[in-house]
Amino acid sequence: MLGSATILIPVPGWAVVIGLSQSLNPVLLGIVAGVGSAIGELTAYLFGHGMGRLIEKKKEFNRQKNWIQKNDVWAIFILSFLPNPLFDMAGLAAGAAHVPWYRFLIICAIGRVLRFTLFGFAGYYYFNGF
Repeated sequence: MLGSATILIPVPGWAVVIGLSQSLNPVLLGIVAGVGSAIGELTAYLFGHGMGRLIEKKKEFNRQKNWIQKNDVWAIFILSFLPNPLFDMAGLAAGAAHVPWYRFLIICAIGRVLRFTLFGFAGYYYFNGF
């Protein structure tokens, strides 16, 4: 949660998940890390919701905001699943696009749980062998 709560400063939460997967269940680890990460992403969402008008002058931001407005489920899911440090921009754009917070949180959590579960299994098999 803390790793995702930072805005525009990448913190490698995946590295923590891989390290912990040596001794913890990868599925439970993925669920806890994914839900925590999604909750942490609410900081970017809330910032975008409240301050979106100030950052709408950026062309790239408006493009992403329009894409999220048209395809909020798939856009948020894909961007939350893929390991990229730019998901904060998606959270900002989703907030500025006024995607309902609970919708953002649920979709983001699904993508993050899947991602961190995969990282958990990768770390588990790396440390413990096949």
